Amino acid sequence: MYPSRFSTLDVFNEAWGGLAWREDEPEFRRERATDPSDRRDGQFAPFFTSEHDLRAIWGLARRLAAADEIGAGLLDRLTDYTIGTGFTYRAEPRGKQPAANILEMAAAVQEVVDDFLVCSGWEGDMERELFAASRRDGEFFLRLQPLPGHGCRALPIEPECVTEPGDPRAVEAHYGLAPQSWSFGIATDPRDTTLRSGYFLQHYGDPRDWEFVPESELIHCRVNVDRRIKRGLSDYYPAARKLEKAARLLGNTLEGSTIQAAIAFIREHAPGHTKSQIEAFQLAKADVTQSDPRYSGARSRRHFHPGTVLDVGPGMKYHAAPLGQTSGPVFLSVVQAALRVVGSRWGMPEYMISGDASNANFASTLVAGSPFVRATEARQSVYRRHFGEVMGRVVELAARQGRFLRWGITSRRELMRVVEIVVTPPQVAIAADAEAQERVREIRHRAGVLSARTWAAQVDLDYDQEERNWVNGRD
Repeated sequence: MYPSRFSTLDVFNEAWGGLAWREDEPEFRRERATDPSDRRDGQFAPFFTSEHDLRAIWGLARRLAAADEIGAGLLDRLTDYTIGTGFTYRAEPRGKQPAANILEMAAAVQEVVDDFLVCSGWEGDMERELFAASRRDGEFFLRLQPLPGHGCRALPIEPECVTEPGDPRAVEAHYGLAPQSWSFGIATDPRDTTLRSGYFLQHYGDPRDWEFVPESELIHCRVNVDRRIKRGLSDYYPAARKLEKAARLLGNTLEGSTIQAAIAFIREHAPGHTKSQIEAFQLAKADVTQSDPRYSGARSRRHFHPGTVLDVGPGMKYHAAPLGQTSGPVFLSVVQAALRVVGSRWGMPEYMISGDASNANFASTLVAGSPFVRATEARQSVYRRHFGEVMGRVVELAARQGRFLRWGITSRRELMRVVEIVVTPPQVAIAADAEAQERVREIRHRAGVLSARTWAAQVDLDYDQEERNWVNGRD
């Protein structure tokens, strides 16, 4: 088994309180050739081959996402644009002219979904939490917990709780399972890690508090890895080193500038002047003179009020303070260059990560087809599928609880033949011409390819609330 890049991390307190790699650790182990065992048991060598490696990555990523201003800001912006105020979830009958009973079924499914959204604080809240966790940790685990009577709520599971059992054979015997691969806490076929049986949970590291959860009861979203890899990889993994160095450079620049800003100017006395002559000159010009036990003798201070003009006497030269030199802006340019490279990881324009909008055209970065919009819409499609699966599991649990017995339906599969749950993400792109975009929607609506409800979702309106407003005359 090959050690991962993070297995040799040196943890120490830098000036900004971060983590750093040893300088002799080759980035991404470029010199290492691939091996047929790299993907064995769902591992992702050389990046992680054990739970210890994963925990090292999570520790670094969580520190960047919580304690570093740039790292926290980029995760917030990523969440703001991908999730926004939340996805919309609508139960729609299949077919253009559904029968009355199908419409009733769709309404019943919508009621189940709405109850779940409220009980779980889902829209714009749990969605944001799960999305941010998946980009930070590389994955999220979500369990649906039935409520007394009917309904359910969402219960996130910490990734550390999904762990390999100490005695896998005893777990298999207890639950009647065939021999499994239990690496990373996920039970799979030993030769095909895409065939999952379930997850071993050890709650908060307590070896006495464990359970096996079947695959059908836990939703696992992982990112940045192939489907055969059992666990996800943090978004921060390739960007962490540059983020850490940019933060150190910026911190050192700020600290140095703070010190330098306290120096108004430097006064150089010509050669030949004695110490007593210089001290006498300082005392003569001083506004305040006071004794200081740290120095032998008195200290003099002189106030320079706004508009002060200094006349330089013979035998004396004035030098600009360090802030008057040209080296300062160079460091800031290096920081900005590093952040542009980091931002490319997410397709972010410069101003979103550096805060410098001087070189940015806001409108052009959010028009349809721009790199950031395309990248964000691609991410939305991934979460639309996972969030849609969550709603499907909610409906499945409701069917088992007998919510659809009046139509003789007891399973999700039967129900989904006539009703579908349409998941609509918030719109990312802004129209260069809003009026033209609305005309396009109107044409699509008249052609029957865009529903009024979807239209409302695209422009961030609550369709049901707007309908109630019309009925009540509040137009």
